[in-house]
Amino acid sequence: MKKTLALSVLLALSTSAIASESTTQDKSGHTLSIGMSKVSGDISNISDDTVFSVSYDYTTNQGVIIGGYFMPELVSSSMSYMDVNLSLDTSVLGMYLGYQFDNNIRLTSGLSFTTVEAKLSDNYASVSDEETNTGFMFGIDYLFSEKVLIGTRFVTHDVAGVEGSSMGISAGYKF
Repeated sequence: MKKTLALSVLLALSTSAIASESTTQDKSGHTLSIGMSKVSGDISNISDDTVFSVSYDYTTNQGVIIGGYFMPELVSSSMSYMDVNLSLDTSVLGMYLGYQFDNNIRLTSGLSFTTVEAKLSDNYASVSDEETNTGFMFGIDYLFSEKVLIGTRFVTHDVAGVEGSSMGISAGYKF
């Protein structure tokens, strides 16, 4: 009787161990995505309406997300008047951390670094200045079939004291 009971307990434990091991979802992988954002706030007065972005992240097996994104042209403006030229170029580089839940929802947050380069020139001389300002990023994504990603991202920006934000959508592929 004791042998039968011990064998039954051992069999039950080994079956539940195999079952719990097979239900663990492998979340690891690399994700590439592209997106479009709409700029709002005071910065929208000096910016194009739509901004392009590209991002990459890695998800560990436990669901931790480490990534970054780049917006190559948040603001690009130039003007001339009587041989005096003024140009303003900005780009955004961001880093984020997040978590992918078992239901394939991914939450991310991080920092955005907006680099501003202003240049003033005439026929005789030129002056330029560059500064970097910090903002915040929050995002939510969903993975379809554990491969195709659709998401949204909210980013705050500061361009030489002019504040604004961008809200965008992105699509990507996890491999």
